[in-house]
Amino acid sequence: WEAAVEEANLGPPHGDLLPGKRLDKAVGPTDTTFVLTDAQKLTIGSLLRIGEEVVKITDAPVSSTLLEAVGPDETELPVKDAGKGFKAGDIVQVGGERMRVTSASGDLLRVERGVDGTEAGAHRIEAPVFEPDNEITVERAAFGTVAAEHKAGAQVFAGPIEPPKGPVVGAAGIPPCGQLAPAAAPSPGAGA
Repeated sequence: WEAAVEEANLGPPHGDLLPGKRLDKAVGPTDTTFVLTDAQKLTIGSLLRIGEEVVKITDAPVSSTLLEAVGPDETELPVKDAGKGFKAGDIVQVGGERMRVTSASGDLLRVERGVDGTEAGAHRIEAPVFEPDNEITVERAAFGTVAAEHKAGAQVFAGPIEPPKGPVVGAAGIPPCGQLAPAAAPSPGAGA
């Protein structure tokens, strides 16, 4: 097991290292809010590993992309799945500009442009749209681990993959690989 953890810590393509993602502040064993150096592109429901502990993300900054280029005067932004995470009152960022969300539904984000001292500008298609926040909320001691104290600067790794929830293929007589019947035993005298 120790060799597997060492290999995982090496990073891509062999491991689970999440470059640039470290704890920005220390956490105790009962804390459920973690401040990271970079909380972007983390997914709710995924697992992270810090030392020996695995945690499950229950809330993270939302991110998406622009579906079309927009000019500095537009307040309706075509954003992929805008209604699936953004909500009124959120602050989002595109490039160096921050905007306040007034409403979000479907693929449309309505915003107040150039907030927090930033200037409204033009943005290209597929530009990242994200909440400029580095806090995540987690469920502690996931995957059968024990909640622990973690120091500021601790490296954050991708967690293990959860086992399947349904039946294991091939178990209990379920034929693997789309076969219609279980594999037959070889007949006597059959060649290699």
